[in-house]
Amino acid sequence: MPRGTATDEDGDGRMRATYRACILPLAVGAVIVGLTPQPTAAQVGCAAYGSQAEAQAAYRGDPLALAALDREQDGLACESNRAPFDCEPVPAELRRGPIPEGVPTVPRACR
Repeated sequence: MPRGTATDEDGDGRMRATYRACILPLAVGAVIVGLTPQPTAAQVGCAAYGSQAEAQAAYRGDPLALAALDREQDGLACESNRAPFDCEPVPAELRRGPIPEGVPTVPRACR
């Protein structure tokens, strides 16, 4: 059989050791990746979104789970993120709590 094939003709165990040396790190890596905790929706911050509009779309999709994106509780997510902007707030009845008194309902960039 040609050299480099998947057999151990001479029985010296080198093929088995090579196999272990290649497969073991891959298996350990897969376990580590599987054990790494993924962020929950509540732990995702504004930095995870490329723009205010992107964050607003995510917030609109699940306003209760992503309430942390709306720090001012005005229905608008990540107002300090860059453009483009989505200036349509999530309605108060879909999110936690009413809009606080005196808080503008339109982000600065949309005024």
